[in-house]
Amino acid sequence: MDCRVIGCRNCRWRLGYLCHARERAHDAGLGWICSAGAHCCRDYQCRSAGTTSVSGLFNQIARRSPLAKLRLIFKLGVLVSRLSKLVETMVDQEIRRKILTLLDQHRIMTVATLRPDGWPQATTVGYVNEGLTLYFLCGLDSQKAANLARDSRVSLTIDHDASQIMDIAGLSMAARAQAVTDAAEANRVLALLPQKYPQQVSPPGPMPTADQVRIFRLTPVVISVLDYSKGFGHTDLVTVSS
Repeated sequence: MDCRVIGCRNCRWRLGYLCHARERAHDAGLGWICSAGAHCCRDYQCRSAGTTSVSGLFNQIARRSPLAKLRLIFKLGVLVSRLSKLVETMVDQEIRRKILTLLDQHRIMTVATLRPDGWPQATTVGYVNEGLTLYFLCGLDSQKAANLARDSRVSLTIDHDASQIMDIAGLSMAARAQAVTDAAEANRVLALLPQKYPQQVSPPGPMPTADQVRIFRLTPVVISVLDYSKGFGHTDLVTVSS
């Protein structure tokens, strides 16, 4: 039996643990003999009895020596820090799931590039995604391809019209664009594009080949998630680490 000694009322002996050699003494109701020689059987708490209450925890701190108090406060600080990081991780995972859901639910995005004169150019394009990485294609001689060859920065939005205001949801993203030059990656993207759509009544013509189009990979830098269900105009900003 492993019992925790809360402390001795007589000598404020610091928190300790009942060793196995003292089990019989504990079972006999003698409790722990503190360093001052006083019985502390009224002050120990068995782990099987449940967790210590908040008030009990503060009482434990109050009965300790100054050095023991500092040690316990430090341990509590570490615990709070770990709990805070755990909560942040859970929130980040929830937002990531929301982002992936939005990406999977849509097929069209508006992508903005910069023209030579600095004027933004917004264009509607189809896309596919592998996780948070997006792909789209355009003509070899298109203005978008020329813009991205000069400046790889891209801003994009993905959303849909909602009949109820509080159902509005979508995302915007700042990303870096890079032309796909690997043939295997390009062919994989071209194969994924038709899979975003249901069975077509009138099948389109053959898909272009990798050498007939320019395929761009978009790597996110910052993502803003818009979700009115969490509040009017509510957004969560996510910085994507490389």
